[in-house]
Amino acid sequence: MYPKKFTLQRVAILTGLFFSLFPFALAQDKPLAPPARPATLEQVEKLMKLTKAADRIKSLMHSNIEVQKNQKPQLFPSAFWDELEQELDKIDWIKIATPVYQRYFSVEEADSVIAFYSTPVGQKVLESSTVMTQELSAQGFKLGKEIGERLGEKYQKEIEKLRSEQTTEPSPK
Repeated sequence: MYPKKFTLQRVAILTGLFFSLFPFALAQDKPLAPPARPATLEQVEKLMKLTKAADRIKSLMHSNIEVQKNQKPQLFPSAFWDELEQELDKIDWIKIATPVYQRYFSVEEADSVIAFYSTPVGQKVLESSTVMTQELSAQGFKLGKEIGERLGEKYQKEIEKLRSEQTTEPSPK
C-alpha cells in the first residue's frame, strides 16, 4: 500500500535517489575468493593512509549526521549529536578495515595498489574520484527525478485511485 501523502514530488525524489545510488549498487557483484596470502596489517595501514579512506568514511558519516540533525532536530537533544560525533571519531578504522582488505587483496595485489596510489596519477585518481562520483550522483538524481515526474504524471490517475482506496479503507484496530 502507498502512504497517504503519496505525491508526484515523492515519486520524483525517490526515483532520483535510486538513480543517484545506482552506480554503487552495480559495484556489488559476486564475492571474490579470498587470497591465499592476504595483505598484511602494514599494507592495509599504508593503503588507508594513501587513499585517505578513514578520513573519507568519517566525512561521510559526519555528513549523514548533519542531514539527520537538519531533518528532525526536535527528535534528539543537541548533546546527543555532539556525543555521537565524538564517539564516531574514536573508531579505529584501520582495525575495522584490516580483515576486509585481507579478504580481497593478496600481498602482491596490495603492493601493486600501493605502488599505483603512490604515483601522481594514482593520487589524481583519488582526488578526482570523489568529485566525479558526486557529479555522477547529482546527474543521476536529476535524471531520476525527471523520469519520476514524467512517470508520475503518466500514472497520476492510478496513483490517485490507489490513494483514494487507502483513505476509504477502514483503519486496522
